[in-house]
Amino acid sequence: MFFSGLIAITSIIARYARFLGLSVASVGLVFSLAPLASAVSRIPVGVGADRVGARPFMVLGSVWILVSGLVAAASHSILGVALARALQGLGLAFFVAPSIFAASVIPGVSASRAISARSAAIALASSISPFISGVLVDHYGYAAGFLYGSANGGLAALLSALLFLEKPVEKTRRSTLLREALSSARSLWAIVPVAPIIDGAVFMGFQSLPQAELRDLGYPAAVFGLALALNGLAGFPSRLSVSRLASRYGCPMLMLAGYASIVTGLGVLRISVAPPAIYLVGALYGAGFGLVAPSEQLLIVTNTPRAVRNTVLSIYTLGFDAGGFIGSTLLGALASGHGYSASYTAMMIMEVLSASIVLAWSTTTKKLRTRQQK
Repeated sequence: MFFSGLIAITSIIARYARFLGLSVASVGLVFSLAPLASAVSRIPVGVGADRVGARPFMVLGSVWILVSGLVAAASHSILGVALARALQGLGLAFFVAPSIFAASVIPGVSASRAISARSAAIALASSISPFISGVLVDHYGYAAGFLYGSANGGLAALLSALLFLEKPVEKTRRSTLLREALSSARSLWAIVPVAPIIDGAVFMGFQSLPQAELRDLGYPAAVFGLALALNGLAGFPSRLSVSRLASRYGCPMLMLAGYASIVTGLGVLRISVAPPAIYLVGALYGAGFGLVAPSEQLLIVTNTPRAVRNTVLSIYTLGFDAGGFIGSTLLGALASGHGYSASYTAMMIMEVLSASIVLAWSTTTKKLRTRQQK
């Protein structure tokens, strides 16, 4: 429900900003407010969740999505859209990392299977919610799409409040938690937070730029909604199979396969954004990201102690936020000055760089482990 609400709002808000008369560069700046607000909140939320538990933060995160939808539905100016986007960022900060932690400690379920199932649920939300939101916009106006997202946020808050979670193992000082989390994350330098910075930039670019370009070309909102729906459908089997495939091939190999699919999709996007090309782009990006994101999360969950896991996950998602903020701003400016195609090319280059970093980290880690065994 949380991601249904989030994606329903995200899938139309850049289009709405263009409808209000914003330039492509300004749309990128507004879109960057969510990762900025999220980045500022990530570490305090992670440390707090490690101290008092994940549930209250998941509830508050869902409430922020409820409020952001209401604000967007009532807004008729750029200030309202900007506020709604910032509230989405708070929702992300409060919900995402604690929900990954919550999945990793479900009694009687292995962390890898739980992470895959959680990730598959996100794909399911992505396959339904944006298309519904787009249809609502085309038939009833933008407010209907935003209110649909808000309603999903309210349901997520209710379900999160009813969720049973084990309490934290012990109370620990905030400074100690952060220090131990940074120490635990040191060996995962490519995952916390280097690669996510690049991935976050490309992800935000994919969420905003094609949406705005399709609107400029006169296509209805349902077109991008369907592209995101196919993104979710293609990502569902990828995300669901990560647990099984990781045990056989390893998370780094899955990530490299995911990057190959994403780069291929961005290559198609550079050629054409018009249907049916955008539908193929959505499927390729969804299948690829469906391998990358849960593999990153699985590496963190299986290599960090439970007592600081929320904090480490918050550092990981902070990298994604930082990339999203920088990427939304710079890619929007690039598209405004040199055309959408230039931004899509930059996104391809960035994901090749991310894949290279993961490959270098994986190779270095294997060599280090071999030396230690000797």
